[in-house]
Amino acid sequence: MNKAEVESIVDQVMDSIPPEIDEALTDVSVFVVDGRDDPELREAIRHADMERAAVSRDFRGLYLGITARALDPGDEVPQLPEGSIVINCQTVATPEDVRDTLAHEMGHALGLTEEEVENLGLG
Repeated sequence: MNKAEVESIVDQVMDSIPPEIDEALTDVSVFVVDGRDDPELREAIRHADMERAAVSRDFRGLYLGITARALDPGDEVPQLPEGSIVINCQTVATPEDVRDTLAHEMGHALGLTEEEVENLGLG
């Protein structure tokens, strides 16, 4: 899929998420990149205030930043500090791949582990 197609699907998904999730993700930006060498990936890493991030060549998605699990456990759905969700348009082949990858990375942003995300069917 090309970058514009993936961005359009990301916009549709972001417009349809529940308000409480949207509020928690207020400072989490979504970046669509065209591979590991896309300059926007470096921007996503800067946005998440990370000096370095190990990025495999064939990644589908990444969450860069502090997760909700690392924040005050007293908050039901805390607002996250700045973070970045990155979707690689070179490795998502269908609209379902884009939606699944975005949901998977949102799960990580909200504090779910890889196992917890997979148990929800977002592997």
